[in-house]
Amino acid sequence: KGRPLTDIRLQARMREVEQNVNRVRGQLQQRVEYAYGALDVWKKVGVTGLKGQILVVDGDREFRREMEEMVLSAGYQCDKAKNAVEATSYLQLSKYQLVIVDLVIPKGDGWQVMRQALRRFPGIKVVIIVRNNEQGRQAMRMGAFSFLIRPINQEQLRTCVLSAMKLQYQACK
Repeated sequence: KGRPLTDIRLQARMREVEQNVNRVRGQLQQRVEYAYGALDVWKKVGVTGLKGQILVVDGDREFRREMEEMVLSAGYQCDKAKNAVEATSYLQLSKYQLVIVDLVIPKGDGWQVMRQALRRFPGIKVVIIVRNNEQGRQAMRMGAFSFLIRPINQEQLRTCVLSAMKLQYQACK
């Protein structure tokens, strides 16, 4: 007590304990953020405000707006999430037929949202927006319905959404 730590092993152990405390603190903060996320969504739109057909998840506001316009023009309703926490909250509050998620989103990633959606709703279709073909193949192996590569052609997106919504049964399952 009060003397400087001279034992190297003790100093190393103290650093290790400090790293573990910081890691656990971060995990706890993330869990709290996810718990409050559902409350924030519920407060923002209310349970009756959820559309419940298609969920669009992307960090870019303009892209979310364009996706919403395309989905509405195809005759479907959609909800929009700007990050992984919000997307998870929407998935907790409503059942969707299709989730369109960008691989790169704030507060998490598209893989996390896709796994959550597939685990929660086994029949759900997920279209993931990737940066290259290898990521697309990985998404398909993980259970995605389809993938699109950025930059996205609006006609490809429209065709993908229409085919996902009209397909009643997954042929490959």
